[in-house]
Amino acid sequence: VEMAEAILSWGPEGPTLLTRADSSGSTPLHFAVLYGRLDVVVLFLDGHASLGLASISDGNGSFPLHIAAMVEQTRIMEELVHRIPDCYEMVDGKGRNILHCAVEHGRETVVRHICRNDKFSMLWNATDSGGNTPLHLAAHHGYPKIVILLLKTTSVETSITNNDGLTAMDLAIRAIVPGRMYYFQDPHIIVRSCLGWLGAAITLDGVHPLYLRNVYDKPTREEASHEQDMMTESGIIGSVLIATMAFGAAFTVPGGFVADDHGHAGTATLARRFAFRAFVVSDTMAFLCSLTATCFLIYGGVREIPRAHRYLYNLLASGLVPVGAQCMIAAFAFGFHLILGSVNRWLIVLVYTLSLASLLPWHLGSVPFGAGEGDMASSWMERTYQHTRVPKS
Repeated sequence: VEMAEAILSWGPEGPTLLTRADSSGSTPLHFAVLYGRLDVVVLFLDGHASLGLASISDGNGSFPLHIAAMVEQTRIMEELVHRIPDCYEMVDGKGRNILHCAVEHGRETVVRHICRNDKFSMLWNATDSGGNTPLHLAAHHGYPKIVILLLKTTSVETSITNNDGLTAMDLAIRAIVPGRMYYFQDPHIIVRSCLGWLGAAITLDGVHPLYLRNVYDKPTREEASHEQDMMTESGIIGSVLIATMAFGAAFTVPGGFVADDHGHAGTATLARRFAFRAFVVSDTMAFLCSLTATCFLIYGGVREIPRAHRYLYNLLASGLVPVGAQCMIAAFAFGFHLILGSVNRWLIVLVYTLSLASLLPWHLGSVPFGAGEGDMASSWMERTYQHTRVPKS
């Protein structure tokens, strides 16, 4: 700050340096904002007409306020807006306001600040030169937290189309590349699910994304084949582990077996209990699902089989492996129930609670790993109801 003050005090030429730009079009105020120097920003604004200094754009058409949004400097943003109340309406060379810039760079703090302040309400549904709203950009880049922040703002519209006639939901669907495998925590899958929960509009003529080949950037055959092989290898390891555990659990049942000198020798001692029956059913389903998935994955890894058939085998396995894993978790919980009996009821409740908690992600998200092609499994929430946002009173 002392150095800046000294430079500004250089006679009549000192203050004029504030408006001079470098080769990129950036002024000293741009750099002060970029490096988060609030004290220097205040000094510059005090030493020159605030409106004129903050209204100088760089080579990209970005004003100092846009830079502050990009680098997540909310305090500097507040200072600029306090001194120049209408400066937040400025747009850069792409027609984007500060909310567009914050969303494009994934700045959650700035987005939260803007969405919670009704003063910035005109920015929530504003469009850039391409017709994209901030929600469009968040869906395109795959920023789940920012999408949620925007959707919490009741005035944000999900049905606005850009210059290509696409809604935010359309862009979320386009981001799911066909032929690639996705985990349920993939950002683009979460974005699609969030918009689906709200019943966001789709303008792709109601045609399933699988058949909209012209809107996708399809991966090369080599890339798709490599990803399919990697998915097959990982899936086989997981399915074999589940099958091995399920097979072993079938012959080491909780409670042991009846002794040879008693009636029904060799049978499980707890066979008449409900928890044991549930354990047997869960373990059997885990074994059969994982074993079947293993067979599908083996066939899916054979290069001589047509690629379309291999993809089908992998798709079937991607549905069976999660079921096998869930059944294995259930068998684990029922097994502990049998071992603990009625002695430690609180511990039984804890085991069931933790087991249920581990199953929730499978049902609240999309499929644990599924294909970009085909119908992504809808979440439980999406299948049962659509969220409604209650407008502010």
